[in-house]
Amino acid sequence: MDTLKSDRINVLQNIAEKSQNNNVFLYLISHRTETAGLDAKGKDISKMSDRYDSVDYQMDEVSTYLILRHTFTISDAFNLSMKTYSTTQNLDKKVYEYLCESNGTEEKDHIQNLFPLHPYTAFLCSRISNIIGSANRSVLRFMNDEQSGFRKFIDDPTNYDQRMMLTADWLWDFFFTEFLNEPLCSAFTNVFIQNQGKVKQMGDDYSRVFTVILLLNALSVKFKNSPEKYAPNDKNLKFIFSGDRCMEKMDAILSWLDETKIIVRDIFGEFKISVTSYDSGEITKEKNKLISNYKFAVDYLSYNAFSRGEVSRLADRKSVV
Repeated sequence: MDTLKSDRINVLQNIAEKSQNNNVFLYLISHRTETAGLDAKGKDISKMSDRYDSVDYQMDEVSTYLILRHTFTISDAFNLSMKTYSTTQNLDKKVYEYLCESNGTEEKDHIQNLFPLHPYTAFLCSRISNIIGSANRSVLRFMNDEQSGFRKFIDDPTNYDQRMMLTADWLWDFFFTEFLNEPLCSAFTNVFIQNQGKVKQMGDDYSRVFTVILLLNALSVKFKNSPEKYAPNDKNLKFIFSGDRCMEKMDAILSWLDETKIIVRDIFGEFKISVTSYDSGEITKEKNKLISNYKFAVDYLSYNAFSRGEVSRLADRKSVV
């Protein structure tokens, strides 16, 4: 949409005008919306768009899995199946139940066909394709990228020697510039920039868990519905790294991040990063203080004059009756 030249935009506007009386219709199908990357032609595109009815279509998980599967060729199916079996032996099977609750067996098969993508990474790719960059093409670039994407992973034999799957920390690395340019994600990218050196000193697995927590925080501001699978909590983090070497250290890593206050657990036990300028620790302290001051109904009534008056009037009516 944003690659259209001004003369083409004028042609499209003319077609839109003729469609009102001449039974001329035009369907424009784009992987990007007109708001995804407006430049100097932004006003022209918006003007043209006003003359068309827009229908937003998002890729479902299964369709995205099929597209991702066709980004690479399997030359030795038998050897791949052997590698898949040996690498995924320790994978918690509940991961599939958690991610594939809608389509069951079919969706599970499609995810498994994306090995060595970790199942949770495959799921996140299917969701990212609808919200980041140029829709599915961003994910496709990830699959074909030789510097920091899927292609680099499969070309490195040490990953297979260590029985590694491509986990979600790779997504943070690849899409970091997208998050860096998104104002809503500035709090998360700042946490990364300020603490990456300190975390890296603790080891690679600490860095991997750290960046996945940041990824989930960044994605959570994008998703309006079903935030459960993107929440930065223990359950999701352990599913994301299920079958991975860092699972043995997961509790220690999460405790270290919390104790060092790099990312502090909130009152619900989640590693959510506040996007406000207020200190989360002070906010929690004040909340607990208020809760302790209003343990009983009489405490609340002494604070809320209106409610106290309503209760008094009810009591007066009862005494009259």
